[in-house]
Amino acid sequence: MEIRKVQITGGATFMITLPKKWARQVGLQSGSPLRIIAQPPDLLVLQPQKERLPRRALLDLEDKSGEILVRELIAIYIRGFELIEARGAPISAAQRQTVRETVQGRLMGMEIVEESSKAVTVQYLLDPAKLSVEGSLAKLLQNTRAMFQDGLRALGSGDRDTAHDVVARDIEADRLYLSLSRQAHIALQDILIAEQSGLERVQLFDAYTAAAQLERIADHAVKIAQITEQLAAPIPTTVGDQLKETGENASMLVQQAMDALAARSAPLAHSALDSGPNIEAQLYKLSELLHSLEPKRAQLLAVVLDSIGRVKDYGANIAETAINAAALSLSAG
Repeated sequence: MEIRKVQITGGATFMITLPKKWARQVGLQSGSPLRIIAQPPDLLVLQPQKERLPRRALLDLEDKSGEILVRELIAIYIRGFELIEARGAPISAAQRQTVRETVQGRLMGMEIVEESSKAVTVQYLLDPAKLSVEGSLAKLLQNTRAMFQDGLRALGSGDRDTAHDVVARDIEADRLYLSLSRQAHIALQDILIAEQSGLERVQLFDAYTAAAQLERIADHAVKIAQITEQLAAPIPTTVGDQLKETGENASMLVQQAMDALAARSAPLAHSALDSGPNIEAQLYKLSELLHSLEPKRAQLLAVVLDSIGRVKDYGANIAETAINAAALSLSAG
C-alpha cells in the first residue's frame, strides 16, 4: 500500500500522481483513458480502459466422465470463464454427450460453438452487465415455491403426473441458481461488472446466499415428489390436509423472508422468523399422526416432514440474511 498526497491546482482541480510501477504494468501512456469508479463509502477504483479479451479455460477431459465431468464444467462456468475448450485424445461419445447435456441443460448463456474429434469449444454469449440479479432471484423464488407447493399437492392427491413434472422442473431451478452464482463470482472479481449490475457487492453476496437456500428448497420439492411416486396408494385425507397446511406455512415464511431481504427490513424478517415455532409445532403433531400408519408409509412420510422442516430452516436463513442487510442502514458514519 502507498499513501500519496492530493494536490489542488487552479483552486478547484484535485490531482494525484499514479505509481509508476503500476502504470507500466498496465501499459499506461500519455492520453491513456482510465475508468474511475466510486464505491461507497469512500473507495475510488481506477481501471485502464482497454479491449478485454474473453477469459478462456482449458479442460483436459482425460478419463473424466459422468458427475465428475459435470461438476468440473459447472465450476468453470461459475468462475466466469467466457470460453471453455474441452479436449480429449479423442473425446469419447459419452464425454461429448455429457458436455452437450450439461451446457444445454444447466449452463445458462453457454453454447457449443465448435466441435472436432479432439475438442469441444463452448462460449458464453450473454452480456453479464445486462443480466438482472434481482429478476433472476425473483424468478428462482417463484419457481421454487411453485415446485414445493405442487409437490405437496401431488402428495396429498397421489397425482404422479404432477409429481413427475416437479422433478422435471428442477433443471430450471438449477439453471437460475448457477447463473446467479456466476454473476456473484464475476462481480467479486470485476468491480465494473458489479457497478453495472446496479447493486453493491454486498447486495450481490446476499442475493447469492438467498439463491443457495432457494436451490436447496427446490431439491426438497423434488424429494417430496419422489415420495409420491413411491407410495402405493394416496395418503389419508387428514394427513394430506395437515401436510399441505404446514407446507404452505413454511412456503409463506420463505416468501416473507425474501420480501424482507428485498426491502432490507428487519421487522419483516423478524415476523418471518416468529412463524417458525408454529410450524415446528405442526410438524410435531404430524409426526404423532404417522404412528397410526403402516410402517413403510410412515417412514416415507417422515421424510416429507423432514423436508418441510428443512424448508422452514432455509427460509429462516434468508430472514437472518435480511436482518444482516438491514443492519447496513444503521451506520452512524
